[in-house]
Amino acid sequence: MFTFREKIILNELYNFKKCEKISDLAQKCNVTSRTIINDIDNIKSKLRNSKIKLVTKPGVGVWIYVPEENRRKFEKDINISIGPSNPILPEERVIWIIKKLLDADGFVTFDEIAEELYVSKSTVVKDFDKVEMFLDRYGAKLYKKQKHGTKVIADEKTIRIIKADILKNAVSKHGDIIDDELRDVFYGIDLDMIKQILIETEEEFNYL
Repeated sequence: MFTFREKIILNELYNFKKCEKISDLAQKCNVTSRTIINDIDNIKSKLRNSKIKLVTKPGVGVWIYVPEENRRKFEKDINISIGPSNPILPEERVIWIIKKLLDADGFVTFDEIAEELYVSKSTVVKDFDKVEMFLDRYGAKLYKKQKHGTKVIADEKTIRIIKADILKNAVSKHGDIIDDELRDVFYGIDLDMIKQILIETEEEFNYL
């Protein structure tokens, strides 16, 4: 639905939850203000029949309004997929599992993950030790319920911080763990610039 740069813009507006100047967005995306204005017009067109509103005010900037009931779907729409489609290395599996849990609407079982990753259930159990350690750094917790599975317990801000951090680390490796499907999208894009945007996002959250 949204192009890669449109997702960067929407993530910036949604995560910061404040008005952004067109010139600031242009600088962060390494394009002209005219390009950002065109992107915003395209986004508005795509959101025309939605309750989500992108608001612009001359001389002030642009901000976004996302109703509570639309947030879950919107977050999926602007999510920038990262990580290998078929993770093999333990660290790749851990990141894949974390994203799986963060994107899930409810519980996720060990059997489900094992089947999708083509590994044994015992391997998934071991991976979850690292998953729990990773999430603990952000104050997020794993809630396990017998016969139901596991899910992440964290507020929306924490989940966005974790996703931004994962993406920042992926981008910093310049494609080493970026999904092959995105290589054409990243062609010609200043990945260092994108990394800096995410670093700034994370730093701002840390001050909240």
